[in-house]
Order: sequence, then C-alpha cells, then structure tokens
Amino acid sequence: SIIILFSYLMVFACVAQEITAESFVRADIEAMEVSKKGLERRIELLVRGASFKEQVSLDDQTREKVDLIYQSIGLSGPGKIRWEIKHKYEIEEFLSRNFEYERQYQKITSEIEALFSQIREVQDITKEKGHE
Repeated sequence: SIIILFSYLMVFACVAQEITAESFVRADIEAMEVSKKGLERRIELLVRGASFKEQVSLDDQTREKVDLIYQSIGLSGPGKIRWEIKHKYEIEEFLSRNFEYERQYQKITSEIEALFSQIREVQDITKEKGHE
C-alpha cells in the first residue's frame, strides 16, 4: 500500500510539473464559467425561496466541479493558489500575448460581479419582505 501511495504521489508530481500558463488559464476560465453557472442557479433558488440547505448543496456541487477542473491539470485548492502566485508573471506574459484569453477573463469577471450584485438585490428584497 505504501508503494501504491508513492506511485500516486509521483504521478501527481509529474502532472503538476507539466502545467503551463496556457493550461492554467484555460482551466481557470473553465472554473470561472462553472462558478458563473452556479451563481445563476443560486439566483434561481433565491427567487423561488429555496431553503438554505438547498443553497448550500448547490454551492457544494459547484465547488466540487471547480475542484475537478483544477485537479484535471494536477492542482488541488491550495495548490492552485500556490501555482498561480508562483507563476504570476508567466500568466501575465501569456495573457499579454493571447488577448482572447484576457478578454474572456474580463468578460466573465464582469458577468460574475453582476451576478453577485443580483444576489445581493434578491437577498435585500427577501429581507424586506420578511420584515413586512
């Protein structure tokens, strides 16, 4: 069993070393898209008055999908952050040479920000109705 664990760790280490700025950016954009869809579904749940349990379940499902995306390139949650920080300049250089990815980042970031605003609005309306 130790041999199996060691083999798994070696494979994981090899996969992690093959990550490029491009593969990271692609995974990051895909993860953001999944997060955006999760936020859209969250708004639907809030509008129909879904329970907190349903909302948490949706958040968990979204987080699992995002985690799988990063795992597909050899990164875990904390590993993703460490890789991104360590390779910040490589990512920036890649984005400066590949403007279509930069545009995708900008677009999805603004869409996510708008969805967060909608969530706050729906939550505020729900709170107001609860106090009437």
